[in-house]
Amino acid sequence: MKKYLKVFLYIIFLLAVVITALEIFARHIPGWNQWVNIVGNPDHRIPPHSAKDINSDGIRSRFEADEFREEDFNIIFLGDSFTYGLWLQDHEAIPQVFEKLARERYPNQKIHVANFGWVSSSPLLSLRLLKDIGKKYHPDLIIQIIDMTDVGDDMYYDAILEHRGIYVIGQYMPTLTLLLQKAIREHTQWDRVSQWLFGLPRKHYFILEQPIEKSAYGFDFMKSHIDETYVYTKDELSAKYMMFVIPRYFQYRPSESPDDWEAKAGEYSAPGPYSMEPFKYFEKMKKEVPYPLYSRLLDFKSTTLKQTVFPNDAHLNNDGANLAAQAIFNDCEKENCFSAKK
Repeated sequence: MKKYLKVFLYIIFLLAVVITALEIFARHIPGWNQWVNIVGNPDHRIPPHSAKDINSDGIRSRFEADEFREEDFNIIFLGDSFTYGLWLQDHEAIPQVFEKLARERYPNQKIHVANFGWVSSSPLLSLRLLKDIGKKYHPDLIIQIIDMTDVGDDMYYDAILEHRGIYVIGQYMPTLTLLLQKAIREHTQWDRVSQWLFGLPRKHYFILEQPIEKSAYGFDFMKSHIDETYVYTKDELSAKYMMFVIPRYFQYRPSESPDDWEAKAGEYSAPGPYSMEPFKYFEKMKKEVPYPLYSRLLDFKSTTLKQTVFPNDAHLNNDGANLAAQAIFNDCEKENCFSAKK
């Protein structure tokens, strides 16, 4: 028994050494470390002053919070990488283009826009950020942009924050957790097991792969955070709230991104038989919520622009961001957003 006990303890020791080494080194591997860090820190906000267009709050703005004066007309954009403007210069991102349009239309108003978007954010994380620092920017208007990743991201981040399933150990061993997550999602067909362990089905874009009836629970979960954002905006910030949905290219013109890396990796069918299902939910949601909700699908379907996204990536290019910003601005005009301050 002593012999077997020694062998057992030796194996445990070796496993501990391997796992510790894995946890240390994986956090320094480019492309992998960001996902490891998210398991340990789901908020994964932008580090302050990490680029010339990032301020001390980690916001994509060349201005600090104290420059957003209470007497000015201040706007906060919430969202993920589509709002942030991934692969775009800061002045090309949707919030900054919107600011330019607003200033041209209302030259006598001092209008400032803060881009609170960041890569792989979600409504849940945006709400947490807004509660943390939103008041510093004295907002009169909150604009939230919703993307097709937001349902899955909200479920994922909530599981991590609440330490459900495998994330009980995830906060201590994020690399091992991520490896198990990748193995189960890629090499099994067990959606229920994946949801129990990781908070969502195997496919991150499951909302695009099945009828809306099967995904409604995920949309409802995301909506709870959007509704809470609206209530916080109204009650705590005394500001107006608006929500906009940005489509993916394959929902309006599938030929735009022939080398889309996510489609090639099998993340979603582009397009697939259920690609348009999310808009059924948003159409129903629009009739039920007390805040303005607009889909930008028709704007992108009817555009004469030849290219609105990158050939190898689904994010909006300069023309696409301009199109979205103009459409959002037009709807803000319809809602009389600039007619009066709070």
